[in-house]
Amino acid sequence: MKTPLFSGDKKSDKEDLRRVDYKKISEDAQNTRVIVRPNKYAVVLIDFQIDFMNNCEEALRNACNFLYYNIEKISDLYVFMQGNSFCKINFQSFWNDKYGRPVTPGTIITEDKVNDGLFCISQNVRDSIPQFKDGALDELVMFALQRYRKVEIEKYIAMLGSIGSSLIPEIEESIFFHYCLSGSQPVIDYSGNHPLSNDQCVFYSELERSPSGANLCGSKKYYIDSFRKYEKILFMGGSRNKVIISANEVASPHNEMKRKVIILEDCCGKNKKDKTEKIKNVVLDENNFVNTSNLPRGKPCGFLCLNFITKRGRIGIERMGRY
Repeated sequence: MKTPLFSGDKKSDKEDLRRVDYKKISEDAQNTRVIVRPNKYAVVLIDFQIDFMNNCEEALRNACNFLYYNIEKISDLYVFMQGNSFCKINFQSFWNDKYGRPVTPGTIITEDKVNDGLFCISQNVRDSIPQFKDGALDELVMFALQRYRKVEIEKYIAMLGSIGSSLIPEIEESIFFHYCLSGSQPVIDYSGNHPLSNDQCVFYSELERSPSGANLCGSKKYYIDSFRKYEKILFMGGSRNKVIISANEVASPHNEMKRKVIILEDCCGKNKKDKTEKIKNVVLDENNFVNTSNLPRGKPCGFLCLNFITKRGRIGIERMGRY
C-alpha cells in the first residue's frame, strides 16, 4: 500500500514546499528607505492560507501588490487564520443519520431534525471529546443548533498545523517585510478550532458563552476597540463573505467606525457559496467597497509581485526585480 507522502528523492517534491528567505528579505528591508507612519492604516488579512485560496490567483496578486505599494501607510497588520480539528460540528464524522451512517457533505442539520431522530451525534465524537460529560455535549450541541439555526455539512479542510493551513508564502513574505521596515509586530490569531464553532466572523462567535454563562468559544471584540486609533481599517481575505461579515462587525457600533472600514474587493477570493444578499444586518454600503485600482498608489517597496505562475497546481510568484 502506497502512502501519500513526499518521496524525498525527487527535486520537484521539494520545490513545491517553498520556504520564505527571511535573511534575504531582512537585507532588502535594510536597504529600503521608507518610514512607516503610525496609526494610519490597519490591514486585516483573513484566511490567506494555502487551502483557502484555491483559484484566487488574481485576488492574491492584488493583495501582495497593495501591501508593497502602500507599505509606508500601513501601520499594523492583523492576520486571522482558520484553524480546524477533524471533529467539528460542520464535518461529516460528527453526525450519524438514523441508520448509523456518517452524513455526506451538503447535508443540512437542524434542531428539529435532531429532535425527530433523523440525525444524532456520532459515538466516536462522544468518546473523543472527554471534556463534555454526563449529557453536556447533547445540551451544548442543541444550544449551538438553536444559535446557528442550521449547520451545513462541509468537506474536510486543512487541519490546524498542517501545510494546507499555513500562510501562503507570498503573503508571509509581505508581512515579514512590513515588520522589518516598521518594527510593528503583526497580530496573528486563529479562530474556529472549537469543536462546536461554525462562525463566519473572526471577531465574534454565536457561541461566545454556554447557556450557563460559562466561556465557550470566546470573543475577539477587543480587537475592534484597538481599531479606533486608525484612520482606515482595510479588509482583504480568502472568502468575500467572511470578509464582509467581519468588517460589518467592526462597522456596526457607530458611524465613526463605519466611515473607517474599507473592503478591498479585488483582494478578496470568491467561492460558490459567496452570496452577499444572504448576509443579514449589513450596515456597510457601496462607499465601504473599493478596488485597489481606484486608490492612489505609493512608491513600490521590496519585491513587487507582477507575474503569477502556476506550477503543478500550486500558486507562485515570479519576481520581476527589486525596487
